[in-house]
Amino acid sequence: MSGCEIMTVTQETAKKVLSKHMMPGQWYQLKELHSLFEDCYDDWTPDDYDPINSKKEGHPQWYWRVKNSVRMSPGRPDFTSNDWPELRTRKLNGGVNAYSIVPVDPLEEQILNSLTSREDDGSGFVYAIINESFGDNWVKIGMTFDLDQRLSQYQVYSPYQNYRVIHSVHVYDRRVAECRAHFEASKWTETDPSGEWFNIGEEKALEVLQFVRGLYPC
Repeated sequence: MSGCEIMTVTQETAKKVLSKHMMPGQWYQLKELHSLFEDCYDDWTPDDYDPINSKKEGHPQWYWRVKNSVRMSPGRPDFTSNDWPELRTRKLNGGVNAYSIVPVDPLEEQILNSLTSREDDGSGFVYAIINESFGDNWVKIGMTFDLDQRLSQYQVYSPYQNYRVIHSVHVYDRRVAECRAHFEASKWTETDPSGEWFNIGEEKALEVLQFVRGLYPC
């Protein structure tokens, strides 16, 4: 084998392959992630296709590695790993989980590129913001390194400057905390979320942010 060790699929393998091939911002159910991985992965070994006998379904080992990999998302409260902070999780109306890679936020990149006083240590704010022109119950939950700069960015794109932060919490890992906040908010929204906007109202948004502050206090 020319000194090259052939490795079976692991959770980390699944994470790397899916991270590369998932389209940022697009939401995938687990069955779609299985199909995506199977289409994109080439380094199969015979062991990858052996079923795990303890599982009634008889799925091959790679199937379970992919299924377990999404538990690395901070949005999965049934698994304590935060090893995949770029992977968001949300509940669809049928109770099924969906997953998405966080797209690059150019506005947040501007804030980080302008840093002069201190380095980015991962801490920051998770915030809830509203715009009354979008309807009474729609709330955007986001994260930022600098809340004042972020609000100013929103107002630039609004001729009425009618964005309003209703609550924010300071956390030690803003990316992980935001992912968990999105998962919690998705359980309460009356319609499927639209990006970072959730139809939950101000009171429930406040509960969500207080909850993540308790998990990731700064």
